[in-house]
Amino acid sequence: MSKTFVSFFRYYKKVNQNYIIMWNEIINKAKDNITGEIQNRAGINQQQADKSIDLAGESSREVLLDEAKQGNVQQIMSLFRGSKPGASGNPLVQKISNNLVGKLVSQLGLSPETAGTVETIAVPYLLNLVNQKTGGQDSAPSQQSLMSLLGGGSGGLASGVTDQLKKGLGGFFK
Repeated sequence: MSKTFVSFFRYYKKVNQNYIIMWNEIINKAKDNITGEIQNRAGINQQQADKSIDLAGESSREVLLDEAKQGNVQQIMSLFRGSKPGASGNPLVQKISNNLVGKLVSQLGLSPETAGTVETIAVPYLLNLVNQKTGGQDSAPSQQSLMSLLGGGSGGLASGVTDQLKKGLGGFFK
């Protein structure tokens, strides 16, 4: 194995670890700050509220990653311009919201109405935290910081590069 590939995989492992830490910080902060509000407004218990925040994070990341993989980086960046990154009129916010409502109904058994209440609290809050974490509090975050937050972990942007390397090497690294 060449030094280049060893270096790449070490770098990928470090990026993956940093991503996990940052993403967990965002989810934990959301749980600390909005679990009670979700419980009160949606009428669900703490365990359901915590899981709904996990699912909101999962939905946000899935949609943003999918858009990034499709080359829609500018659309993602436009989501975070301005003071309210979670504005409901944005098509990406609508995709995230629809994804989350579907998960809340199918995985937690919430009614569509209850899931909608959770979504209106969780999605804007999480997108605002992502904006803050990536340095975009007063303006849009840098593309590099936002993509690095989305890029770690399995299914991330870096794993797409890894998959391409594996294919290009005839499955040598399976």
